[in-house]
This record gives sequence, C-alpha cells and structure tokens, in this order.
Amino acid sequence: MKHQITILCIYIIFSTSSFSQTAFQLSIGVKQMKIEKKSIDFWYVDESPSRDNISKHIELKGSYSIDLGFRFTGRKARILNWAFEGHGYFGSLGGLDLGLGTIFTSKNKDKSFRFEPELMLIGGYCQKGIGEIQNNDIYIQVNDIKFKDHTNVSVKLQNYYFGFKPGLSMSFKLKNGRHLGIRGSYQYSLKSASVGFNGKDDLDNPKSASEDLKADNVGFYVDGVTSKTMPFDPDGIEVKLTYGF
Repeated sequence: MKHQITILCIYIIFSTSSFSQTAFQLSIGVKQMKIEKKSIDFWYVDESPSRDNISKHIELKGSYSIDLGFRFTGRKARILNWAFEGHGYFGSLGGLDLGLGTIFTSKNKDKSFRFEPELMLIGGYCQKGIGEIQNNDIYIQVNDIKFKDHTNVSVKLQNYYFGFKPGLSMSFKLKNGRHLGIRGSYQYSLKSASVGFNGKDDLDNPKSASEDLKADNVGFYVDGVTSKTMPFDPDGIEVKLTYGF
C-alpha cells in the first residue's frame, strides 16, 4: 500500500508541472468516518530481551473528523480541469491524504455560478493513538528496529489507503473575483492495517517501525473476536466549504 501512495505522489509532481491557468482553493469541512461503537482489546510484546509490552482496552466513539484542505487546479481543455489536492484531518481519527483527478466544468454562460462534477484518485494514511510501551529494562525493539535506551515508545493503530473519490461542487463568484462554494464527495478505498511505533534513536532523531496485525506477538480483538482489520477507516461522506483564489 505504501508503494501505491509513493507512485501517486510521483505522478502528481509530473502531472501538475504541465498545468496552465492555475488556480488555488482552500477548504474546511466535516469528514465522516466508518467507526462503529465497538470495543478493542490489544496487546503487544516486543523483541527485546526484557519483553516490554503494552495491553489496552479501547472503546471507539465518534464518527466525524474536521478536514482542512487545499487544491490546485489547471485547465486542460474547454470543459476539463485537472486538480491536485491535499488534506489533513483530526477528531475521531487523524490522518493525511493526497489526491489527483479531473473536474468537469459546466458550459454555463453565467460565469458567476459553477456546477462541477469531479473524480479524484486518492492515497493516504489515518491513525488512532492508543498509548505507550513502558520500558522496563534498557531498550525497546520492534522487529530489527531498536529505540533509544531507557525511553518509552508510543503506539498507534493505522491504516494506509488507496482509492477514489467522486464528488460534486457548486460555487458563486464574489465581487472581488474570488469564489465561495460547497463541495460534497464520497470516498471508496482499499486499506492496509498495521500497528505503528514512534520513538527516538540514540541520537534523539525520530524513529518509527510497524508490525503486522497477523504477527505472533500481536493480539488484536474486536468485541472479543480476533481480527486482522481495523474497525475504523476514512471511507464516507465529506462536506466542505471552499474559497477559491
């Protein structure tokens, strides 16, 4: 999943370099999350000689996050625009994603109003922090990664995702030439779940590692049943207010 997201980023860089008549847009809105009211029981034992561990019970609550975004658009044809966008969101889940896609501009002679269907290809990451592994000896080790001696390591449940997002926007031209509008969309994606670990190395530089949910030293239960997928993901409805320059 990480490789697909990397390929998307490279494609975005080359595609946006050929844009003409570039415009910029900011947005703020609400992003629906697929989070059912379920309980999670999680435990993990590391690979260090002291077998440091974490055990947590989590009750999932909430189903929305606040989304902040930006978008660049460039005209490719009379009724066809290309767009590159980025989003960060926080709330029930936190995450980031990038998107590249096509906007179909209406042939409306009244340029004060825009009605625009769109389709975006997206790749991103979301996570939910669950606590820390308490160091009970010298160092914490996740697979081949050793973290700084005598320090704790934060743990999070995470999803990498890759998919598409159809949407529809409407906007009005203001007296100053700017555009104010609203955009609605729905995200569909494939997910890859794992457990993420963040800490520091011996030089105090940030260090990270991950572990598959299927690993022998990971226990992950949803409502008491063993699970290899996260009971939350960022697929769902998005509604945003937009301001274009």
